[in-house]
Amino acid sequence: MIGHLDSSDGPGVFERVPALERGARIEVTDNRGTVHRYRVVGATRVRKSRFPTNAVYGASRHPVLVLVTCGGPYSAGRGYRDNVLVYARSA
Repeated sequence: MIGHLDSSDGPGVFERVPALERGARIEVTDNRGTVHRYRVVGATRVRKSRFPTNAVYGASRHPVLVLVTCGGPYSAGRGYRDNVLVYARSA
């Protein structure tokens, strides 16, 4: 899932994602109302130019969730340099 950290109007939907720690619980409700539960197993920050496509979109043996938002240094006109990736497994 990808979401904004912030915008010119204030905090974004993923404003708290960079602060998630190992063991944190995440619940996602799909469009049918089914709740999917995950537990954070790790997080990292990478430069956008080195985005780990296979690690985020690749196959997995178990249900996983990867939250993606911006992070790192910010510069006007260019935005954030990095992406924050939070990895979670089905709980």
